[in-house]
Amino acid sequence: RLILIPSLNFPAALAATRLSPIDGMNLNRAFPGEAEGAVTSQIAHFLTNVLFPLSDVVIDIHSGGRSMEFVPCAHMHLVADREQRARMFAAMMAWGTDFAFLYADIAGTGLLPVEAENQGKLVVTTELGGGEGIPASVHRIAQGGLRNVLIHVGLLKGVEQTRASLGKAPT
Repeated sequence: RLILIPSLNFPAALAATRLSPIDGMNLNRAFPGEAEGAVTSQIAHFLTNVLFPLSDVVIDIHSGGRSMEFVPCAHMHLVADREQRARMFAAMMAWGTDFAFLYADIAGTGLLPVEAENQGKLVVTTELGGGEGIPASVHRIAQGGLRNVLIHVGLLKGVEQTRASLGKAPT
């Protein structure tokens, strides 16, 4: 089963802002959410309690929105579970960006990847551009990275492309 959600917080996406114009909340700070809370909190609750339990892999494709622009990269938290960390690292590297980074979570609670990680999921998070416009080159990175990770985890047939096989320098 593959579940694709083009935009988790559609009202915020339409408004080109991280904060929902409906309730002023940032979805990526709303986890685990509340079933009877504000709309953004309800979305987080649904992901936490319905979709994440159905999932083995959670991929968060992010951009900087209009407030910032990121160099395209894949990243992950340094989760305590070494096996989960190794699986996440391999999937992050399968994304194939020029840059990838690992970091200790200092943002506190409420983050989508942290909630999925706490449930033992293989989590890959990306930052892909921003500044309200995403060029075709970044779209190609997103498409190729997603396809390669889906091959890596066995959801798509095909041969996983490494940076070396593409003639690119290591991440």
